[in-house]
Amino acid sequence: MWADELRRLQENAAELRRVEADLLNVGALSAEERARYDRYLAEREELERNLDAKKKRQTELEVESAALKRKRDEARNQAEQMVAKICQHQITEEKIATARHLGNLFGELKTIHRQTKREALKEAINRHFRVLMTSHRLIERGGPSAWAVCPPA
Repeated sequence: MWADELRRLQENAAELRRVEADLLNVGALSAEERARYDRYLAEREELERNLDAKKKRQTELEVESAALKRKRDEARNQAEQMVAKICQHQITEEKIATARHLGNLFGELKTIHRQTKREALKEAINRHFRVLMTSHRLIERGGPSAWAVCPPA
């Protein structure tokens, strides 16, 4: 839109220059031609002012566009950084969950191991206790093993 308008203004300015050159070539101008020449000059000046204003506006728009592109790029970078942080957070959460699961498994393993050892120790104590209790009766009764240790007097 702006480019079409600028092109149209430049074409008009070029035509005004041609008309002005033609008028300068004509020595004596009639009042009507002089009035038309003045109108062309006034129109030319107005078109040049419009062209300057549009060039200025185009420059302003280019500056605004560049600023908006920078903001867009910054926002894009921030979004990418946030995505990276979210991914890292998810990885960390998965590691924590795995560590907790392993901790629970090791706790269960420790409990099972302790119970197994406790049962084995209990059975060993009971077995040895039975042996000790049996030999105690032999000593009281004066059985053969007792005589070997302590002969009768």
